[in-house]
Amino acid sequence: DFEKIYKSAEKYKVELNILNSLIGSRDIEEEFKKIIIRYPETLEVIPILLAVRSNEIFVKDKEYSISILNIERCQKKPRKDIGAYSDVKKEMWYMFDELFNQVEYNFDKINDRDEIRNILNLYINKYYNELDDKDTWFNKMKLLCDELGYCSDMKEYKNNPDSYKGSVADISMVIRVALTTRTTTPDLYEIMKLLKTDRIRERFNRI
Repeated sequence: DFEKIYKSAEKYKVELNILNSLIGSRDIEEEFKKIIIRYPETLEVIPILLAVRSNEIFVKDKEYSISILNIERCQKKPRKDIGAYSDVKKEMWYMFDELFNQVEYNFDKINDRDEIRNILNLYINKYYNELDDKDTWFNKMKLLCDELGYCSDMKEYKNNPDSYKGSVADISMVIRVALTTRTTTPDLYEIMKLLKTDRIRERFNRI
């Protein structure tokens, strides 16, 4: 409903004017990154700009899209991978089910599909709880490692790599790729919190 979108644009005149200061900038991408760090409230208008400027509404839930943009923003060294409006879709497309189709998975060290399915099924059925805080979430990842013969302690793994099938980093990578297709993403815990259990399970079942 573009009428609603344009009304929303009227509501955020201040934020839009801040972003309009980018016009004529010599390094618009770098200046954009600085603005969203200094004025985080401008993140709220990014979904509106995407809809109005490209006539493509791939962000249906405003609060959800803002939460995606906020991943790793509220910290001393905020992420800087989004430097233009087009980067939102390019960098975070996997957060939208409408775009998560006909995907290809490039698993890293653990690439046997039966082993991957075993890891994912055990994790979602026994260990994952979307209500867990980050420490609990990671500790459960370690428990998953211990149960499957992977090392949950990276120092121990470096000292005795032949004693284990792999490490907690390898297990985390399987989950990351299964959910995003990528080997590098922003914080996996935050991504999973936004996707929630049912969507995580649905993506695991694709493998």
